[in-house]
Amino acid sequence: MKKTLFLFLCFFMSLAFLGCGTTREETMYRAEPPVAVDTKVRVTDVSNKTGEIFDVDLIGNLWDALDASLYQRGMLWDGRPGGQPLELHAEILEYQKGSFYLRNIIPPWGRTSIKARCTLKDGDRVVASSETVQTITLGDGSFTTNAWREVFKHAAEDLVTQMIAKL
Repeated sequence: MKKTLFLFLCFFMSLAFLGCGTTREETMYRAEPPVAVDTKVRVTDVSNKTGEIFDVDLIGNLWDALDASLYQRGMLWDGRPGGQPLELHAEILEYQKGSFYLRNIIPPWGRTSIKARCTLKDGDRVVASSETVQTITLGDGSFTTNAWREVFKHAAEDLVTQMIAKL
């Protein structure tokens, strides 16, 4: 009886830990449609709308992650004359840095999360807009001390993917 109870308890605990160990994403990924070769984008503004000041450079981290995501797709404007790039404006709506130690002991309390929104403009006309919520709890990136950096990369990838799908 004790052995059966012990096995049941082990099974239940493993399910509990596996169930909360994923990166939660509130958007669906679609295959990226082909984008015109000459479509270039430059990040012109990233703002912090959380109303709080953090010990992390929110604006710089999201800006760099957006630039890296656009660069990987060959869409980052390199400053050459001869064409007007689309302008990307981003806002950080919510941010929680989380804790490496709490994330591994009590995942919901130590989670790292970001909620961001961006719009892609051609002059004054809005071409596309997207919003994402990215969270790192126990799963993806949980055993790194820099999950607060990874969440910016995940958010930027998702925002750019959504933008490309709407072009």
